[in-house]
Parts: sequence; C-alpha cells; structure tokens
Amino acid sequence: MIQVSKIQEGLFGLVGIRQPLDPSLPILNDANKESRSGLFVDDVPPFRLKLLKDTQEYISITDNELNDYIANMQKTSITNLMFRVFDQGDFIDRNYLFSRASSRKKVISEITDGSVFGYKIEVGKRKNLGFKISRVRLEFDFDNPTEDVILYLFNSFLEAPIQTKEITLDKKDFIQELNWFVDSTQNDYKGNYYLLIKSVNGNRLQPFERDYEDSNKQNNIAFLDFDRVLIPNFSATIFDFDNEIELTENVGINPDVIVYDDFTDFVLTSQHLFSRAIQLEFAVNLMQQIATSTRSNPDERKAREIVAMMEIKMNGSEGQGKGLRGQIYYEVQSLKKEVQKLKKSFFQGMISVSTDE
Repeated sequence: MIQVSKIQEGLFGLVGIRQPLDPSLPILNDANKESRSGLFVDDVPPFRLKLLKDTQEYISITDNELNDYIANMQKTSITNLMFRVFDQGDFIDRNYLFSRASSRKKVISEITDGSVFGYKIEVGKRKNLGFKISRVRLEFDFDNPTEDVILYLFNSFLEAPIQTKEITLDKKDFIQELNWFVDSTQNDYKGNYYLLIKSVNGNRLQPFERDYEDSNKQNNIAFLDFDRVLIPNFSATIFDFDNEIELTENVGINPDVIVYDDFTDFVLTSQHLFSRAIQLEFAVNLMQQIATSTRSNPDERKAREIVAMMEIKMNGSEGQGKGLRGQIYYEVQSLKKEVQKLKKSFFQGMISVSTDE
C-alpha cells in the first residue's frame, strides 16, 4: 500500500518546467519551476509551454489557472506512476480483534466512572509495515439515552494524540467508521500505540463481559499484539505509560484492523529512483492534453504537424524507437525490480552467518 496524498506532496517538485524567455508566455510559479532532480519536462521534445497554453480549451485562462492546471497534472502523473509500480498485492492480514459470539448481558464493574481504558498495541519489528483501524464496534452499557465519548490513538513517542474522534453512542452495540492509518512515514513509527476511550462527561461507561464460551478470546492479527489497559491520571496531551494497569476483562472496543506492506517511506526516501519516470509520465500526460485538444488553431497545418510529431514521440514508430510510452514501461519494470529487492531484504530476507571453518 502507498499513501497517495503523502507521496504526491513528497514527490511534487522533483521534476519541473523551465520559465520560457518569451515575455508573452505565462509566468510559472516557483512550485511548478522547482526541479530537485534537475530534470525538466521541456527537455522532452516536442513539449513546449506555448503549445500547452495555446491548446487550452478555455481561451481566456489566466496564469494562476494554468499554474493550477500544471500542478494538478504533475500530481496526477505521480499517482499514475505509483499505481503502475505498486500494482501487486500488499495485504497481510485483516480481522476483528474479537469475532466469537458474546451475550452482552453482564457489565464489568471493576472499571469505574470516568476511567480511560482500551488497548496498548505493540507493532512487530518487520520493516515497512503499516496497519489501518478501519472501524470499531463499541459495546458498552451507559445510563443516559445517549453517551458522548472520545476515541484516541496515541503513540508512546508523541505527547499529543495522532487521531481523535468524538462519538455519540445511541445503542449498546455501536459501529463507527474510522479509517485511521499508521504507516512508515510517521515520526511515531514503531513505538507502542494506545487505542483508548473515555466518556466526555466522566459518566459511567462500562463494557459488557465476554462470558459466553470462548467469546473473550482475542484473534491473532499478524505483527500486532493487543494488551488491555487502564490509564490512571489520564491527560489528553500526555500520560505516564509506566502507570498503565493491565486488564484481563473486556474493554468494550472491538477494532477491525488491516495489516499491510507499506511502501510510502521507501518512495519518499528514494525519490531519485522515480525522477526519470515522473519526468516521462508528466511529459506524456501534458502532450496528450495538447494532442487531444479540440481548440482551433489559426495555423491548422502547423498544428496538425505538431500533433503528428507528438504522436510519434509518445508512441514511437518504425525506425523511431519505442517512444516515450515504451520508455515509461521500461522505467516501471526497473522500479518494480527495486521494489522486489526491497521485499526480499526487508520482508522476507534473512541474514545467515556461516560458522564453517
């Protein structure tokens, strides 16, 4: 899996467009001119900024609007490339923490009013691992018709919670969508996580006992360990992890968790590997827009010649080589090989030490 928004932000500006010398042409902003790799779209002929401007469907497009258009095209190009490279399955495991039948009749009296409790989640040592808490089932008894609660996701490295969600419970078995991601790019990566709940008003919030057959048995979720804990003297900005109290009874939170291989950090820390492919993808996408424009041109003959030239450059022809699309294909295959090396090294590979003399 990859976090698309983070990769778009992190790789944006890896490739840019030069400002033409012609003062009549649009002024590019700094973001679109930036090229941390030293590669530029206008080094891929026959792309020219003038051609892009002259073939915009909206004849009165402003410089700011054109800059926004170019920025969006760069983001789209980055995204398209990522989905070509990372097109294989990254799923490892998925399950609710509890999936066995439970009666939900008795409540746990050991948890007092105003308590803050939940799970400590320990992440395995496997590198480039991510998980998502997609939803939670909240199984509590409370006194009022509704009860306002807050869910937190903390990490032991950080003072403030990395996620919060305020929820109004209106039934004793409540499902809440979350889609909380934890991936390899966060500063908190590999610390312990805490999924906690508290009543907003400090009211009684008591989990039901899981006392029917083996309903209290937790499912194994790959690379994650869940321990039930109560947090005394809780503060929403920081709490003392050394004072946590381990619980054996149910804490009323049943998370639905997905574990996956996460390549986001690999992409962001290995940007140089992707610069050439982004340059080609960006150039082809812009030229495709030029070639498919329906806007009339005063010099139709010249326009047709330019479009024909672009088609040859993008797709190639006999005696002209494989074209830009073919070059992108080979770049993608090369990047896929790098990803496979990463998988073998980080996910599957083992270092063996020979003791033979």
